[in-house]
Amino acid sequence: MSKGSDAKSATIERRHGDTRREIVEAIRRSTGLTADQLAEAVGGTAMAIRKHLNALQTEGLLDTRLERRPIGRPVY
Repeated sequence: MSKGSDAKSATIERRHGDTRREIVEAIRRSTGLTADQLAEAVGGTAMAIRKHLNALQTEGLLDTRLERRPIGRPVY
């Protein structure tokens, strides 16, 4: 990890504990996950994961991309 990535990880850890760190790590290891898949991987509900994802995006710790799919929820 780069120095900037370490600083972001430390920020995530200080502010939100293990859940958001686990979310970020799961996303880093994947090519894209839905909130339902993240909830299964990290534990918790899809709605709680969505709230964490929105907060991470607002804080600039997560970038999103639009992936057109026939139906379903967004992929992060």
